[in-house]
Amino acid sequence: MVIGFGRGGAALGPIVAGFLLANGVSLPWLAGIMACGSLAAAGALAALPYREQIAD
Repeated sequence: MVIGFGRGGAALGPIVAGFLLANGVSLPWLAGIMACGSLAAAGALAALPYREQIAD
């Protein structure tokens, strides 16, 4: 499932970027908008509970 989301993002990223550029969004704003996906992923990873591996 995760690989499917990654492939979807890889396919939709350039399409969304082209749409935003065509509608007059400047490059710094575009970079910030596209970074939101990475920030959301980092937040999801940070929200995971931490657990130590116990060696047997």
